[in-house]
Amino acid sequence: MQIRSYTLHFILDPQKGSFRGDTLIQIDGMDDGCVLDAVGLKIENVEVDDKIAQFRYDESKGKLSINTSGSRIHILYEGSIDSGMVGMYAAGYKEVKMLSTQLEAVGARRLFPCIDNPEHKATFNVSVSVPKRYDVISNTDPIRIEEQLTSKIVVFDETPIMSTYLLYIGVAEFQDIEDHAGKTIVRVKTTKNANIEHAEQTLSYGIEFLQWLESYFGMPYVLAKLDLIAVPQFSSGAMENWGAITFREMYVIADKSSSTIVKRRIAEVTAHEIVHQWFGNLVTMKWWDDLWLNESFATFMAYKAVDAIYPDWNYWDDFLMQETGSALQEDSLQETHPVEAHVKDPNEIEQIFDHISYGKGGSILRMIEHYIGFNAFQDGLHSYLTKYAYKNAEGEDLWKALEESSGKNISAIMRTWVKQEGHPFVEAKLINGQLFLQQKRFSLAGQASDILWPIPLVYCLDGKEYRQLFDQKQLTIEVKNSKRIEINSDRSGFYEVLYDEQLLVTLLENIQELNSYAVWGLLFDYSLFLEAGMICLDTYLDIIQAAKSCSDAMIVRFIASSLKGLYTILGENVKLQNIALPYFQYQIERIGMKANENEDSVLSLIRGSILEGLVLMDPSFSTTLLKIYSDYDQTPADIRTAVSLALVAQAKENAFETMLTLFHGASIDEDKIRIIRSVFSSNFPTVQKKGLDFVLGGEVKKQDIPLLLIRASAFKSSHKMLREWMQSSFVSFAKNYDAGATRWPAEMIEAMTPYIGMEESDKIFSIYSEPFFADMKYAIEKGKEMLDINLKLLHAAE
Repeated sequence: MQIRSYTLHFILDPQKGSFRGDTLIQIDGMDDGCVLDAVGLKIENVEVDDKIAQFRYDESKGKLSINTSGSRIHILYEGSIDSGMVGMYAAGYKEVKMLSTQLEAVGARRLFPCIDNPEHKATFNVSVSVPKRYDVISNTDPIRIEEQLTSKIVVFDETPIMSTYLLYIGVAEFQDIEDHAGKTIVRVKTTKNANIEHAEQTLSYGIEFLQWLESYFGMPYVLAKLDLIAVPQFSSGAMENWGAITFREMYVIADKSSSTIVKRRIAEVTAHEIVHQWFGNLVTMKWWDDLWLNESFATFMAYKAVDAIYPDWNYWDDFLMQETGSALQEDSLQETHPVEAHVKDPNEIEQIFDHISYGKGGSILRMIEHYIGFNAFQDGLHSYLTKYAYKNAEGEDLWKALEESSGKNISAIMRTWVKQEGHPFVEAKLINGQLFLQQKRFSLAGQASDILWPIPLVYCLDGKEYRQLFDQKQLTIEVKNSKRIEINSDRSGFYEVLYDEQLLVTLLENIQELNSYAVWGLLFDYSLFLEAGMICLDTYLDIIQAAKSCSDAMIVRFIASSLKGLYTILGENVKLQNIALPYFQYQIERIGMKANENEDSVLSLIRGSILEGLVLMDPSFSTTLLKIYSDYDQTPADIRTAVSLALVAQAKENAFETMLTLFHGASIDEDKIRIIRSVFSSNFPTVQKKGLDFVLGGEVKKQDIPLLLIRASAFKSSHKMLREWMQSSFVSFAKNYDAGATRWPAEMIEAMTPYIGMEESDKIFSIYSEPFFADMKYAIEKGKEMLDINLKLLHAAE
């Protein structure tokens, strides 16, 4: 059975809690009736070929069974305006009224009866009836508007053939700015209360990335328009609805309060979603097992696009730190999964939107691109997109395209990397002029195994680069009199390297001669070896000390982040303090407390991170900082987190009231989050309790609460209060986030447990046994595993 088209009419009003729907489905091959997906809908009438048809709706299973044969199914029904940010939901905030849809992965069945499966593509003809004051957005532009007495019907052009999860409908009083990318109209749309004048840069990004990707893929964008829509309440960062991309407001609107990280992130998120217009929308995975085909490619290609247009940003640095680094960390757990995950139940889908599907998959693609060459990789993508346009594909289809373009056996390599969970590390030993390499699976739990990977090996001998495929357990390389040996020096490989003492000492002695990727790789790999108990804290701090004089932004950012992360676990550890504080002081003396005129924006980013470290680890520094930055509103955006923490420390018992005033004066979500998060750094329980009550009291957007509390758990002072809150209230809190709408409750468990569980962990684990958490088992196990790792590190450092 194949659905040819959906004709959908909705009667919507943002003031109401329900909507009416009228669905007409054109089907080929319905000889014995059909079963449609439908969740939370009140089915009123079903006709097949204009005749009343018998149906059975099993609400518990979300299935609508129709026994009559025919080619036209007409269904009348009523649906609910969701509160969990899935399906059709109320997306406004306070006085702003907006309805918006979020249908990935299986939310379309909450909006209309359908076959909610990415392989069942169809065209969509949408019309929406709304009160006259409201505007409507969908995937295509309107072809006509029918005015009525108090309402209007907006009729949209037919969509391309596409999957159900890519449909979009938004209703609000909108405003927009627009420009053209060739023949395509590109618009930014916001609700009328938003500061759309601060979205000009996002519009510029949309045009630049759309044109660059058309050129790179050698294929035009197929729709006449592309809307970039700011949604006030949104569970995800962004969503690639074809022709109608939705974003959190902070990823569209940026002003002087926006940090350098967020401004760069806006570019990357915009590029990511535009990549999806080809990878995901034009060519779609057959089933969610191949989610990575969408997300890994969008992740990898977004960084490539940003780097191509803004080369001075050095954006591959961010790729290694944010994508490769995070993925290596998560993939080092026993509770990991293959890139090509096996998804049977729709409830499992949300749990694979993680660093494996995004960062690991993207990093493997970068590794393969380096292995076969940039031109062969680009040619293979063009062939793949051309062959499967408007169709569905699997990973094997892409491997074949890359094999044909490169002449190399890519399928054999990629099958292992995407189907096998985990990743290798390489042990390197130098004996009598020979380099002995051995690969094993890396595990933070210390349970290494002998599983093999075909590793596209890159190594340097005295600066000269060599490449070969390392697909056996051991490999011996003749190095003779080479003085400096580096492995994975360009960090294109998805693996860690553990050097013997002789090799490590030589690298540290010559660290100034290494490129920034090699130094970052050394630091990152050994941070994981520290967590795994394979090296001691002294060894890791010695490496940081050796890299102290490296001024490259990538290195400074990583060391600052690593030291702050260790502080969250180890607290007032003397060895850590003796390295961290001098390092922070050295860096702030080098770059200065204030920005120089026309300095690189990355320096501002570094300055903020260093100052934050000093405030956290040296309470007396708060006074020094506030003497320079006495007016929060005039403080540069990248310094505001450090200044917020300093204000909380200085205000003591009155910290909540101080920060509340700043919160109400903040103009953007990012600033509001950083201000109220800082309250949790207070050492006064009454201040923290006021902060938590405020966060949960309706003033903070529902979309922001989980991330805010995750970030708050980085403060040791907050652990006791957050632990007690999870014991008493987390179940009722999490129920506000519909399990089909968001993975946030699971992410909170995974991210917070390793920190707030460091004392009295049994009290946390007791609540996870409740039936409510049955679908979050994967996140719970990962949280427990990371907690064990943190405790092991803490005890080893004592």
